[in-house]
Amino acid sequence: MNEDLIKYRLSRAKETLKDAEILISNNRLNSTVNRIYYSLYYAVLALLETKELASSKHSGVRALFNQYFVKTGIVSKETGRFFSELFNDRQEGDYVDYTKFEVKDVKNKFEKCNFYIGEIEQITEKIISGE
Repeated sequence: MNEDLIKYRLSRAKETLKDAEILISNNRLNSTVNRIYYSLYYAVLALLETKELASSKHSGVRALFNQYFVKTGIVSKETGRFFSELFNDRQEGDYVDYTKFEVKDVKNKFEKCNFYIGEIEQITEKIISGE
């Protein structure tokens, strides 16, 4: 496992979530949803690195995350569902014309994402320290 890569990815997750916060304050909701998804995606990539797992496709990352972390109970099922929900939202916001997100819903997603990134960070720290 590459600890530097894990730390980098977690840092990138937090930075991307900060970008989402800036976008929310400017009412750029589709872009906010994109950044929220990617912030959790980077955290998931960090977690996958703890088992030296990787995929070049988002569907592969989701499958590995579910197989090795959600189904095994290392990460909550809610986190797995939320990650899938964000993926679908990001797809819709990026590729479906006339998609409009509600501010309240996007803010809720932001808060949840912040929580789940924290959960993943704690898990990665435990794995790295050998707990």
